[in-house]
Amino acid sequence: MFAAARLIQFLKAYRISYQAMSHSRTASLAQIQEQLQIPENCFARSFLLKDRKGVLLAVVPSSHELSIEMLNSR
Repeated sequence: MFAAARLIQFLKAYRISYQAMSHSRTASLAQIQEQLQIPENCFARSFLLKDRKGVLLAVVPSSHELSIEMLNSR
């Protein structure tokens, strides 16, 4: 729940419009998208990441993959 609360705080701070929707438990992100009838390009996933500098929140469009290797190289 921490990630969701931080994401909502960020969106509000930057006046980014969003719509929070609830769904039943599913086995995959694709099932959630199908259940809610959300196009893939309108859906995002959030990840909490921790490194030696602290905790980071990454928000990635569902059509993309998060590359830990790429993050580590920066």
